[in-house]
Amino acid sequence: MLLECGFDPNRVDNYKESPLHKAAYYNHPLPVSLLVGAGAENSPNNEGKTPYDLAVSKGARPVAKYFKSAGFKKTYTVWEAISLHDFDSLGEILSNKRFVNIPDNDKVTPIFHAIKHGFDDAVKLLVNSKADLKARDLDGNTPLHYAVINQATNIIELLNKEDCKQIKNAKGQTPVALAHNTANRKIISLLR
Repeated sequence: MLLECGFDPNRVDNYKESPLHKAAYYNHPLPVSLLVGAGAENSPNNEGKTPYDLAVSKGARPVAKYFKSAGFKKTYTVWEAISLHDFDSLGEILSNKRFVNIPDNDKVTPIFHAIKHGFDDAVKLLVNSKADLKARDLDGNTPLHYAVINQATNIIELLNKEDCKQIKNAKGQTPVALAHNTANRKIISLLR
């Protein structure tokens, strides 16, 4: 309605945020498509973040997919590509091998992030890209520890390597010991 009355879709507030920033941040695909259709631009705010950046950082998949399909450009980080399930972008990022095992601020590599969120396809891509299966988080857990903790049986099947089963975390627990703690028979059986 406002757009029909001549409202400027690129009008910004004191933070240089337009209505498109707000709609993207709150993951509202319909207003985003209406604003883009009315000529809204993917311009940065005071912090240098575009509406597309905000959608990606908030994990707003429908809006991020819309921006991508509308031809907006964004260079994802490995973390963003995993969170958005954008496996085309993830594959491109992982073709540069230095990103396969790059740690985040908590010293966690991408495979931990993918396992924690149950993103099997991302884990497969990372394993195929030679992710370090013996990498450790701050608690000494390996990706296999994470998979057991998250009871991710599909992922356990991917990571179930003999030399990873006996690695102890900071508490002295192996993935096998953790499996027994879960009392999940399928996981225990997988790790035998």
